[in-house]
Amino acid sequence: MSKQKNSGINAALLVIAAYLAAMLAAVLMVALMMIIVEQMNIRDCQTMGQVMLGLLIAIAAVFAISVWTVRSKARSIISNNGWRLAAVIAHAAALLTSYLLIVFTLLVAFNC
Repeated sequence: MSKQKNSGINAALLVIAAYLAAMLAAVLMVALMMIIVEQMNIRDCQTMGQVMLGLLIAIAAVFAISVWTVRSKARSIISNNGWRLAAVIAHAAALLTSYLLIVFTLLVAFNC
């Protein structure tokens, strides 16, 4: 039972750490995009749409890499198969929800 309890704690810590790292990367990418857009004085919707599409693809790639990393790390850290699967599913669900929130927030913010 102790090993199973440790697996649950390890799963939770892995998911939390990976989620925070992925969200920090996404926030930094959005901030960098905002600085670049402001410096280049981009105002037309077509160019802004292309910049946002590139940003959203980059964020999706970072999130996919994060889920793959959690899957890989879970094999070595978590001994129980159920906890491994739960960790990957929880992390993927959290990132998908965050991704949708980021997409809709950017669409509203730029209003093109």
